[in-house]
Amino acid sequence: MACSGLTKLCVLLRDILPLYHGLERFGSYQSACIRLAGTIRKNGSNKMILITGASGSVGKAVLQEAIRTGSKVRGMFRSKEDAAKAPSECEAVLADYADKQSLRKALDGVSAVYVVCSPIPQLVDLESNMVDACKEAGVKHVVLNSALGAGDYPKSFPAGTAR
Repeated sequence: MACSGLTKLCVLLRDILPLYHGLERFGSYQSACIRLAGTIRKNGSNKMILITGASGSVGKAVLQEAIRTGSKVRGMFRSKEDAAKAPSECEAVLADYADKQSLRKALDGVSAVYVVCSPIPQLVDLESNMVDACKEAGVKHVVLNSALGAGDYPKSFPAGTAR
């Protein structure tokens, strides 16, 4: 699997992954989060991990796992109501993939990002906004959790965009 210099890990959900490659090759999103947190600690960084989609089922699970590893965590939420429900160990930030200024604010002081977006028609543009913002902010590690079949869709970020 070829990943860009910016993207260090490519992860699929545990129950979907065997359809593609077999679980033993990549592991679960929890193991990816642990590897990501370990890389950050190994490099002596005390910087923050941003977990997007923190109110959704996948983002929330990754957020909980990152907290469990003892990492400094910021959860990205789209509404004040969802942000108010963030775990006490998490710094909550309001941001939207379509609002590049809000992404810059969310990425301030962040060294790693877990990107998950709902599979909607604007998926490619929204994920691209986040990846571009990560590059601008100097983020060193990005995990992009894409949608089932996205690699086969010619306009999806992994298949159709060389960044």
